[in-house]
Amino acid sequence: MSSFPGSAPRTAARALVAAGALCALGLGAIGCSDLPFLAPGDEQIPSALELSVQDDLLTVGGDTPVRVTLLDQHGRAIENLPPWAQPTWTSTNRGVLEVRGNRLQAVGPGHVTLGASIGDQFGSVSLRVNPESVRTQTHAYLTQAIQRWDGSVPLVAGRGGLLRVFVTADQANFFQPGVRVRFFRNGVETATLVSPALDGIPVEADEGEFTRSFNLPVPGSLLEPGVSMVIETVSAGTLRLSGESVTRFPESGSLTLDVRRVPPFRIRFVPVNQPDAPVASVSSGNVEQFMAATRAVYPLNEIEVDVRETYTSSASTSTQAGWNQILNEIRILRTLDGETAYYHGIVRRIAHWAGLGYVGFPAALSYDALPAANWTVAHELGHNFGRLHAPCGGPGNPDQGFPHSQGRIGVHGVDLASMRAVEPGIADLMGYCHPRWISDYTYLAVLAFRAGGSNRAVLSPAGGGGQGEGLLLWGRIRGGDAVIEPALAVTTAGEPPRPGPYRLVGIDDRGAVLFSTSFGAEPVSEGDGDERHFAFTLSLDSGSRAALAELRLQGPGVDAVRSSALAAGGSPGMSSFDAAPAPAPAPAPAPGASGASVRAPLDAAEIRATRPASGLSPLGPGGSGSEPTVTLSWDATRAPLLVVRNPATGRVVALVRHGTATLSTSAPELDVEVADGVRSHRVRVPVRTGSPGDPRGGPR
Repeated sequence: MSSFPGSAPRTAARALVAAGALCALGLGAIGCSDLPFLAPGDEQIPSALELSVQDDLLTVGGDTPVRVTLLDQHGRAIENLPPWAQPTWTSTNRGVLEVRGNRLQAVGPGHVTLGASIGDQFGSVSLRVNPESVRTQTHAYLTQAIQRWDGSVPLVAGRGGLLRVFVTADQANFFQPGVRVRFFRNGVETATLVSPALDGIPVEADEGEFTRSFNLPVPGSLLEPGVSMVIETVSAGTLRLSGESVTRFPESGSLTLDVRRVPPFRIRFVPVNQPDAPVASVSSGNVEQFMAATRAVYPLNEIEVDVRETYTSSASTSTQAGWNQILNEIRILRTLDGETAYYHGIVRRIAHWAGLGYVGFPAALSYDALPAANWTVAHELGHNFGRLHAPCGGPGNPDQGFPHSQGRIGVHGVDLASMRAVEPGIADLMGYCHPRWISDYTYLAVLAFRAGGSNRAVLSPAGGGGQGEGLLLWGRIRGGDAVIEPALAVTTAGEPPRPGPYRLVGIDDRGAVLFSTSFGAEPVSEGDGDERHFAFTLSLDSGSRAALAELRLQGPGVDAVRSSALAAGGSPGMSSFDAAPAPAPAPAPAPGASGASVRAPLDAAEIRATRPASGLSPLGPGGSGSEPTVTLSWDATRAPLLVVRNPATGRVVALVRHGTATLSTSAPELDVEVADGVRSHRVRVPVRTGSPGDPRGGPR
C-alpha cells in the first residue's frame, strides 16, 4: 500500500491474530514459495492490520487520506503486497464516509467506524464528520437545589449556585463551543465566567445528564437582588452556524434573576436523656452530619448551629405519648431558655417514629441514627416551616394540595455537593419514600413561610405586655382528651396565646375567675393529625399566681381540669393518653374530720440530690458511665413536676416527674422550681455524695 510522505498518522487500530503463514490468509491458489517477500529463513508471518488517517474529524464534503499497513510477527510492515491482496472495506454507517481509492470522502454528518480486512487480518479506525453548518438554540437557568425549566424558582441571595446552559443543534455534530457569561448589577458588569468546551452540541437538552450542558458554578457573592446576566456561545472558529441560530441568552437585553434575601436561620440541637436509653449522640463533633440535607435543599444561606447541654426528661420514646411529651417539653425548654432559635431535640429511638415536629412552630425531635437522621432532621424542619406530608409512603395527614403525583419532586434538582443531577421521579423529602430531595412546591412554600414572618422564630415578652411576671401554661390535646401540664411562673419572654377555638380559665380558691383566655394549638406532624400542643405565657402578678387554685381547659369536645396536688382531691389534669400515670391525688378528709385540707409545698430539705461517690455514672441502659450525674428523689404526690436549673448558667437541665430521676450535670447545687400543678416556687438544693437512700451523704 502507498504511504503519505510527510504526514504522521492521527489514529490507528490493530487487530491481533494467532501467528500463521501468509498462505493461511487464503489470498490465492499459489504456494507460499511463490511469494517474493518470503525469503528462505526470513519468513514474515502476517500478524496485524493497521489503519491510519491524517484527520479523524472531517466536515461534509471534505476528505482525508487513509493508509492500510499489514504487519508481521515483529511489527514490521510487509512491503510489496501483490495487487490481488487488497483490503475489503466495512462501515458501521455507510451514510457518513465513502472509500475512494486511498482517500476517505465525508458524505454525511455522524460517527463511523471504518474496517479493513486482508485475509484473516482486520483493522479499524473511527472518524467523526461534522455537518457544513448547524442551527443552534440557547437556554439557561440557575439553580441552588431545585429549578423549573423556565427558571421561575427564586434564588437565595449570597448562596452559591450552578448555572446550566443548554445549547442544542438541529443535527448531530462534533463542534466544540464554549459559553461566556457576563453578570451585571445596576447596569455595571461585575464578573465574567467562561466555560470549558463541550464535546459536541447535543441535538436535544437533557437536564439529567451533565455532559449535555455547560455547568458553571456561580459564587454567592455574585447573587444579590438586582443581578442580571447575558450568556453567549463562543468558539475557536470551527463552529459553523446557520443564519437562524440563537447564540445569545436572552436574545436581547439581559436576564434579571429573581434573587431574594432570607433571614438568618438559627438552630440549636438538644441531646435528650431519657430513663430507658443512653443519652442521644449529638455533639459539636458530629452536629454538621445532622445538617447535611438541610443545608443542601432548603432556601437558607446564613445558618448558625450549636449544641445545647444535655436535657433530661422522665418520658420515653418507647411510646407515642412519650414522643409527644418530650416534644412538648422541648418547646417549653426553648421558652424557659428565652431563645429565638429553632430547638431540635435529638433522642435515642426505642420505638414508633424516627422524628416528630410541630407544623408551623420551631421545635422538633429526631432520632440520632446517622446518616439517615440528617434527612429526618430536614423532614421535621419542613414541618416547622409549615409543610404537611407529601403523599408517598403512606404518611398520615398528607398535603391534599401537593401538585406532583406520588409525592415526587416533579422537576430536576441538582446536588451541588456531589455535582449530580436529581431526577424528577425522586421523592419529596416531606414524604416517607427514599431516596429524597426537595420539590419546587416545597422549596417555594418554605421560602414564602420564612419570608412572611410567620415562622414564630421571635419570642414575645411575657403575655405580650413587656418583660415581667407571667404564667407559662402548656399542654396537649387529642380529640376529646387533654393534658394540662403544671403551670410555671416565668419572667422570661414567651409566646402569647394565638387565636383559636380553645379557652383556658384560671380560678382562685374562692371560685373567682382570675383570667380567661382563648387560644389555638399547634398540630403535630406525625400520626393522624389529631394531636395538638399548646404553650403560651400570660401576664400575671405574683399575688394572682399565689391565689390560683384551678385551671380549666374547654373547647370542641374537651373539658379538663387541673388543680393543685396539695389540695385534697386535687385533679392532676391528665387524660388517658398522657405519657405516664400521674401520682394519685391526696385523699380528701372524711366528713367532720379535723386537720388541714391543704398540704404544705415541698421545701429544699425534702428534695434529695445525690451524686455517686465516683462522681460519674451511666445515664440510661447502655450509657458510657462517664457522665457527671445527680439523682433526685422527692414526693411526687406534692410536686408532680420539678424544673431543674444549673445555678451557674440559669439553664434548665431537666423537667422531671414521678419522684425520682437521674440528671446529667456537674453543678454542686441545683435551682429547683417545684410545681404543684397550678403554682410553683423555687428552692436551692445542695448536691450530696453517696447513694440516694443514704442519709449520711454530705455536701460535695
